[in-house]
Amino acid sequence: MKKSLLLLALAAGCAYSAAVPDSIYTDHMVLQRGVPVTVAGTADTEEPVVVEFAGQAATAVPQGGRWQVQLQPMPACAQGKQLAITQGQDTCTLQDVVVGEVWMASGQSNMEFHLRQETDGKQAIAAADDPGLRIFYAASTVPTPRGAYNDAQRALLRAGDMYRGSWQPATPESVPEVSAVGYYFARELRAWLGPDVPVGLVGIANGGSEMAAWLPQDSLQRLCPESLQDDWLNCRLVMGWARLRGGENMNGDPEGLHPYRPGFLFRTGTANWLDFPLAGVIWYQGETDAESPDMAQHTQVMTELVTSWQRAFRHPGMPFLMVQLPHIAAERKASEYWPEFRAVQQQVADSVPGAAAVVTLDLGTENQDVHPPRKMEVGRRLARTALGRVYGLPAPWQNPRITAAVRQGAALRLSLLHAEGLHTTDGKPPVGFELAGEDGTYHPAQAEIRGQEIILTSPAVPQPCKARYGWAIFILPNVVNRDTLPLAPLAEMQAGQ
Repeated sequence: MKKSLLLLALAAGCAYSAAVPDSIYTDHMVLQRGVPVTVAGTADTEEPVVVEFAGQAATAVPQGGRWQVQLQPMPACAQGKQLAITQGQDTCTLQDVVVGEVWMASGQSNMEFHLRQETDGKQAIAAADDPGLRIFYAASTVPTPRGAYNDAQRALLRAGDMYRGSWQPATPESVPEVSAVGYYFARELRAWLGPDVPVGLVGIANGGSEMAAWLPQDSLQRLCPESLQDDWLNCRLVMGWARLRGGENMNGDPEGLHPYRPGFLFRTGTANWLDFPLAGVIWYQGETDAESPDMAQHTQVMTELVTSWQRAFRHPGMPFLMVQLPHIAAERKASEYWPEFRAVQQQVADSVPGAAAVVTLDLGTENQDVHPPRKMEVGRRLARTALGRVYGLPAPWQNPRITAAVRQGAALRLSLLHAEGLHTTDGKPPVGFELAGEDGTYHPAQAEIRGQEIILTSPAVPQPCKARYGWAIFILPNVVNRDTLPLAPLAEMQAGQ
């Protein structure tokens, strides 16, 4: 960690400075507008450290080799300025620092999925020329491929040196490795917020990681104390795939260090940014956890994930926009609980302030690949959810949702919200609806759109009591509203009379 910090200090013009900023503060960074901004780092002496930026000057006296100052809230500014850190006769200068909106992109491999891998990535990379879009891509130093870790990898894990990176403006040279979802999200924000509002994206993800790896220690202590032990592989919060790969990588290492160890990714990744104000978080994760049928545990852990991050960032109600799992080939055994997991994601989104579930039921794969290559629309939907919910802009973001069911003889009439212009994408009858009677057994239903309502019938259910929609591992949904946003999945709706 010290070596990587020194390299960043040299690059930032801090080679001879006693006071050095932490590695998250580099040239080209974006600071969050409208809130107090912390700048922190290390120093060899206790001589006062002065930080100057945009007409402000803040001073701190180092304690225990650490210093920290706070800049007062600033408006957006797209003109790059110098941020100077001075101690005595030494000055470290960060160049081209701007003020705008900063988001974190985190999760597992679908958030890590590189722009160069994406269906339209080649064109997006060629067109990436926006000095107002800056990305801190935190590359993982210790991935989780097949095989045992070597001594060098174990040393990195022991040092907690998991992520390295620096702020870079979007150019064809800087964006190929960044998160495709994150890049399209940030690009869409830029298009709506305008040229005077820079957008910064912090990308920290890890393929295959379960939710528990991203939880802080106090959360793990409450949820599952045994997860904090060195034999964490058998902890109930660690899913089967993560357990197998973790055991293979560690190969009997008694220290138990691994990216999938509960709390490890929070401690080595997320925690580095807790004093760096964010506008919010976008999150794409769940494929690993959804292997388990324990939906009560998933609800508890997911709720704790969102609320613990909000507490850790000292940002009550911090926007936390989750990608709801898409469809995937039904024969993939590990995905058999995806419908239930989507319902958990929606439940948590509906119950936790700041959380939202972004529907992607139509954006998955038709094979067993858990990595849909089309990420542009995922990023766009995340961005428009942020634009509508967080920024109050007229971006189309609200999916049609079923809110009530009324029994009318042998039919159920479904009421929907955000259903203006409801139609099917292929001109055929709506698919994916089911009805159940008093016995609770569901049968396929015929559906008909009538304005902003949907009428369901089934010859197998002459007295329908319940309805559900999209309850399948694989489905090609065709019901959308006027903004072509798909109907949100529904676990179950009890009919009124």
